[in-house]
Amino acid sequence: MKNITVICEGYTEANYISALNDYVWSISQEVNLDERNLKGINRNNYISKIRKSLNTLAVPNITTYIFLDKDIFIRAGDNINDVVSEIESVANQLIAKSKKKATIVGVIKVIFNTMNGEDMMILHENENIAKQWHEIMKTKNHFITPLVAKDYEPLIKSINSQYKKNQKIIIDSEKIQKFQANNDNPEISMQSDISELVQMVIEQEQ
Repeated sequence: MKNITVICEGYTEANYISALNDYVWSISQEVNLDERNLKGINRNNYISKIRKSLNTLAVPNITTYIFLDKDIFIRAGDNINDVVSEIESVANQLIAKSKKKATIVGVIKVIFNTMNGEDMMILHENENIAKQWHEIMKTKNHFITPLVAKDYEPLIKSINSQYKKNQKIIIDSEKIQKFQANNDNPEISMQSDISELVQMVIEQEQ
């Protein structure tokens, strides 16, 4: 059994990983994705929350992903590479301390959504919807100064009246194919690094 832990910024990402794990298990029981929900972070607490979550890993992991949104860091004017370096420094310190207990094993990877979980979820829709969302966000300057939830939620409902934040997510083969196609489309600016895990799912199917 390959254990992969995904430490998620909030509920959207955690729900997504849980749904992805359900889909992985419908194909193969060789991989288990364990989501850890940080239940929201900000610029002042993200390091302490990540450290606490890493400290409580209970089983050896091949890879531990730290899955965040870029929006809070972009709004704060942070350099994303500096954010990654800071997190990796903390993670490597914990790995060094944990070797005796064999709790954290393998690689720590910091991955991001551009800009947030809702943008990532739109990538699982039809190409025309993803492009429509891209154009709406472009007019709102979202990719330079990311909108906050209270601003983009009504905009999502304008193209998906059924949208509800933190709703249950279902992943299937069709949604994964749409995600990969939209995520690779240079005309759509909501790329998500979670594509690495999604690619793993596709490989499990083959």
